[in-house]
Amino acid sequence: MRGLCLLLIALLGAGVASADTKHGWTRRVQGGVNVTEGNKDSTQTRAEIGATGRGPGWESELKLRGDIGELNSEKNREQVTAEAQFNREINRLTYMTYRLDFFYDGIAEIDYRVVLSPSLGRYLVRDDAQSLRLEGGPAGVVEKKAGEREAYPALRFAEYYEGRVTKTARLLQGIEYVPELRTDVDRYLVKAFVELKSDLDEQLTLHVRFEGTYDSLPAEGKEEQDTVFSTTLGYRF
Repeated sequence: MRGLCLLLIALLGAGVASADTKHGWTRRVQGGVNVTEGNKDSTQTRAEIGATGRGPGWESELKLRGDIGELNSEKNREQVTAEAQFNREINRLTYMTYRLDFFYDGIAEIDYRVVLSPSLGRYLVRDDAQSLRLEGGPAGVVEKKAGEREAYPALRFAEYYEGRVTKTARLLQGIEYVPELRTDVDRYLVKAFVELKSDLDEQLTLHVRFEGTYDSLPAEGKEEQDTVFSTTLGYRF
């Protein structure tokens, strides 16, 4: 896990263009802390670094995020998420996408989960105001859960929407479904999110996000579903 994190940080640091250029790299950092006191004392902390790159006929996104939480002085969240995606246009509405996901969850006893997927993508709507796209293709999953390592073939289907709400705010939504191909095992993963992103100025952004994951075969004694609500402040450079 440490090696993957260092690799992503190095890639994020390789961006050489500013946020105002159409082609090049835009880097960002985000962070937020939610604290409640009273009958239940809780702290939720999120930190994220990311980069988005664009060039003639291609675009790429890199992301590394960590979440730590405590409830009544007991740890109830410990996650690391890393994502890398590269899209190559076939034409204005069709593209090939290559995606790598890494996930660690200390509470759910997931030492690692890696999903690698080449997919075909298609925009159903693509203009300045909004975009709606679908992706689908084969996938390979390697994970170590509750001390047991397993690898299996799967499929990946995804849908993403982004639309302008106001001049400075955009709504983002996405859902991803990864079912295992082996018919003797009913296993699948689902990830979904909805986010409101508002530009405070040319570099500062406010992110309000609700997301959830569903693992149909969690570790013994663990829940299938996990949800989180977060508010973070971001800085682009």
